[in-house]
Amino acid sequence: MHIYFTGIMEERRLQPKDDLISLLLAAEIDGQKLTSDEVVGFCILLLAAGNETTTNLITNAVRILSEQPELQQELREHPERITSAIEETLRYYPPIVAIGRVAKETVELNGQMIQAGEQVISWVGAANRDSAQFENPEDFISDRKPNRHMGFGFGIHFCLGAPLARLEARVVLHTLLQHMGNIQLVPGTALQPIQSAFVFGVKHYPIQFNLINK
Repeated sequence: MHIYFTGIMEERRLQPKDDLISLLLAAEIDGQKLTSDEVVGFCILLLAAGNETTTNLITNAVRILSEQPELQQELREHPERITSAIEETLRYYPPIVAIGRVAKETVELNGQMIQAGEQVISWVGAANRDSAQFENPEDFISDRKPNRHMGFGFGIHFCLGAPLARLEARVVLHTLLQHMGNIQLVPGTALQPIQSAFVFGVKHYPIQFNLINK
């Protein structure tokens, strides 16, 4: 990926276009521009963080639709609920189930000493099913309110791409529900989870459906 983006970056230096890499190359603050490594690093981060996570969010939402067929008709009849259904997907089937942090200083938390420099894992997936925070946490409730899920992280590291991910998921679900009826997982499909301790999703989720004539 580093070689790939470096090649594009050099092309944009010679011939800028109306795209993000050209904008990054031209951007400056107080006369300082991004280094080549910073531009490439930004592109790799954007592609990895903004692609797989949103892909899994959309797939997990379609999975919910197939697992709970009644939800399809509910959202089709009440498209205004799609937004809250996406938030519930982020809680119920979050694309990221764990977030790593490094302790800046030694601290005691619930009787456990955490030394400065040690890594700490926050289990977002578990927090999203916390019965102290969510009523009936094991149920998918499309119009759940309030919904203080942690699917996009928290604090100063809250996901930078959250608005875009929500918009993409909303557009995709609305479009699918307008054209696809009776969405189902293809019978006999064996789901293969993505091999990651931090990501929740499957490698493939093949579906079958009836085309809705408009």
